[in-house]
Amino acid sequence: MPCIYSNQIQVLNVAKHEVVSTIASAVPKPTMDTVSWNGKYLIVEDTANLANQVTIYSLTNPQTPVALATLTAGVAPNTDQVAPNNQYTFEISSGNPKAHINGSVEVIQLSDHPSVIKTIALPGSGETVGTFSPNGRYLYVNVPSINKVAVISVASQKLVDMISVGQDPGGLFTSHYDWVTRPPATSS
Repeated sequence: MPCIYSNQIQVLNVAKHEVVSTIASAVPKPTMDTVSWNGKYLIVEDTANLANQVTIYSLTNPQTPVALATLTAGVAPNTDQVAPNNQYTFEISSGNPKAHINGSVEVIQLSDHPSVIKTIALPGSGETVGTFSPNGRYLYVNVPSINKVAVISVASQKLVDMISVGQDPGGLFTSHYDWVTRPPATSS
């Protein structure tokens, strides 16, 4: 769990509901983190500081994660999605709409020597998130500035389609069907 203002990462034992260790973060303001499906890697983004960095940690010993690499990601890395095969994580960067900088998806190979192996350009920007199709073949990423959802093939690591959706798509989830969701507006 990232602790933004103390520049630390805390490791939780969810079975016991307790913090088992606290380590210094390799990035200045850790804001998001994800653990690979196989439990071997921790991916931490620095979005609060706009440092455009992501750090991959080894979880060989979960109580003392070891930073393997701090990599440069796209502008404003927002979140990541670890591929079901645990070989890659898709780092989703929002870009900067005010500066006319589009978002991107960096494909990071998860290994003892992680590296960015490909950048997939998105045709727009905004607060982007992603989710995999139920069969794991596609990654869907919302692109709010153009009211579309990008469809990325996990196998080819390429943008293969764009789906037109309603205004300012804000979140994604999958079930037996794939959906684009936006929380309903609240009335005051």
